[in-house]
Amino acid sequence: MYLNDGDWRIATSIDMNYYVSNYIPKKDKTYRIEVEHPDFNDINASTYIPDDILIYNLVIDSTSYDDKLNFQFSFDNNANVENYYSLELKVACSKVFEDEYGYFDEYNFDARLEMNSNDPSFQSNSFDVLDGGYTFQGRKAVFNDALFNGQEKRISVDVFTEYFQYAQCDTIKFIFSTFSDDSYKYYNSLSDHRNNGGLDIFGGEVVPVYTNINNGLGILISKNAQEVYIKP
Repeated sequence: MYLNDGDWRIATSIDMNYYVSNYIPKKDKTYRIEVEHPDFNDINASTYIPDDILIYNLVIDSTSYDDKLNFQFSFDNNANVENYYSLELKVACSKVFEDEYGYFDEYNFDARLEMNSNDPSFQSNSFDVLDGGYTFQGRKAVFNDALFNGQEKRISVDVFTEYFQYAQCDTIKFIFSTFSDDSYKYYNSLSDHRNNGGLDIFGGEVVPVYTNINNGLGILISKNAQEVYIKP
């Protein structure tokens, strides 16, 4: 549904115009887009694509607990720039089993898993202690280097195994991303806008969403997403 001339309307699709480029951006580079039109002000924006981050000391503990796995890894933080990161864990699992009638069935599970952690750099999504005593639970952790600037950082997350088993998964990978500062500011302000900007009966404070478009609105953002495979 969308609002047009004061009326709500339903559309199966909304016409949009876009440009597609076959150019592949490169890491550790700054890119700038400029747009000119005779009837409008010129606009421009730029963004930086960070370099790769080396991950080491990756440890998977699948035996210490009956109901969860523990994943740990380390990386070195560059002290010369402000760094912004996100972390996701994705699995693809399948299992063939025989039921009580002798029929074979296959169960497939493909998803980003909920991670549980007490890492102080992860933004807590609750004012209370969460189930299991964790301070963070979510499918994506977004954080900066304010607490470990220029140091080695050790990440530890737990994943409960109610819906999947480590031995039954043929693909397990971390998606570890480094962001430009524009990306981090945009996502944080967007989250604050959604959570705190609503004007209800008691009023509220509108939180502006960050933009890096000169003479316009919107965002030009970038990230370097590294896929670190645990299995295979």
